[in-house]
Amino acid sequence: MSDRKIEKKLLRPEGYRNERDVRRRGVPIDPTDCAPTGVNVRPKRMVLSSVLPRTVSPVLRATVVFTSIVFCANAAYLVWFNEYAPFAIVIAALFTLISVFLWRLNRYACSAAKFVIGSFIVVFISGTFNPFYALDYEAVHGLPPPWGTMLLWFIPFVLLGFLLYGILDRFKSEFK
Repeated sequence: MSDRKIEKKLLRPEGYRNERDVRRRGVPIDPTDCAPTGVNVRPKRMVLSSVLPRTVSPVLRATVVFTSIVFCANAAYLVWFNEYAPFAIVIAALFTLISVFLWRLNRYACSAAKFVIGSFIVVFISGTFNPFYALDYEAVHGLPPPWGTMLLWFIPFVLLGFLLYGILDRFKSEFK
């Protein structure tokens, strides 16, 4: 027997047939469960990248993670602050499902996420630059709305929405 085979056999716990079996079942850390030599082999640490979506592009991975976190946060907000609205619970469940399946790189979840982001952009633009909003603001405060301040708050969210939509649309071939 070569030295490499002897070394592998010594590091393999009793009851394990081969290296694949060790990887599948995990390596015990109790010295009594290990090889007769008493070698204590620790299990591998869990790496964060093994939990992230498996994409070729790191930009798409970051987009999927960010979008999923935003959708889950939106779902938590809807459930937490709308106690007596059953419709909010349905929307929160929908956001959660989109988030989970987007994380798993589902094609339909990508389409649903693009629809939600596109709807957000349209509603945000039409709601901000709405003549009725300007009339209501002027009736309450006696002044015209502060368009400069509104644009400072408005532009980053709309640009972020366009960016997320564009990235999800560009890498749609990576979704299954």
